[in-house]
Amino acid sequence: MTAQYRAFSCVAALFLATSGIGVSANTSSVPEPQATPSIRIATFNVSMDGSNYSKNFSSLTESPLPKLLAEGSHPQIHNIATIIQAVRPDVILLNEFDFTGDWQKNVALFQQHFLGQEHGDYQGISYQHSYAAPVNTGIASDYDFDGDGKKTGIAGDAYGFGFIRANMACCC
Repeated sequence: MTAQYRAFSCVAALFLATSGIGVSANTSSVPEPQATPSIRIATFNVSMDGSNYSKNFSSLTESPLPKLLAEGSHPQIHNIATIIQAVRPDVILLNEFDFTGDWQKNVALFQQHFLGQEHGDYQGISYQHSYAAPVNTGIASDYDFDGDGKKTGIAGDAYGFGFIRANMACCC
């Protein structure tokens, strides 16, 4: 060993001995780890946009989502609720959830008929607060944005891709 290494070793040993840092077989004085509060945040592309529920989506004039939520029986929406219940996020962003004029009612129906119902081993889940904002999807334009030679005003020619206004929006 070099003199520098021995000097460093002595200083390090002295530091450990006087600072209380070191390895000890006595663990009775070691405090228990504290539970750290946590919050689980999730984002989920639920694909609950109106074009997903129509065979002729290019001729949609309004979203069929409110009717499906009110009926409370669509299997895909029940599957979405099951996944959310399994993950149990504290906050969730639902992508592709059509924004309609009465989006609060749609969220309430989703909670009542789907999230609030047990699915197998998964208990219902409830969210006290929700938020959504208007989006630019499905707003008709006079341009051929997608370059297919047609000015349809929907889908790729809309200001934001969508077949109807506020198609494929999101809510939290």
